[in-house]
Amino acid sequence: MQVQDGAYIICGNANEYWAVREDIFLNTYNIIDGPDAANAVMKKYIAIINTIDEEEGWLLIDAFSLEEARHIAKADIKTEDLLAINEVTVNDESGVSHSFIINE
Repeated sequence: MQVQDGAYIICGNANEYWAVREDIFLNTYNIIDGPDAANAVMKKYIAIINTIDEEEGWLLIDAFSLEEARHIAKADIKTEDLLAINEVTVNDESGVSHSFIINE
């Protein structure tokens, strides 16, 4: 694989690596810096939205904070209005698409 100068090298969950151009990386990912960066943990959020097609839908979002999750939900191309958002714990079982436990 050839990588351009300035590209970011990303390691996935299965220890796979790939290169991403700097402009794409900076528009896609959030860089966490500072004293809390080493302890940052991504959480899952479920957002209930009204879509541009005037239907109700939901988004499962990975984010570091509720504020970031709100931003992601509102930026989704199909989102017309954000109705609700809450942190969830995914409780998937074999044969189940997704089940969630809402963290109160």
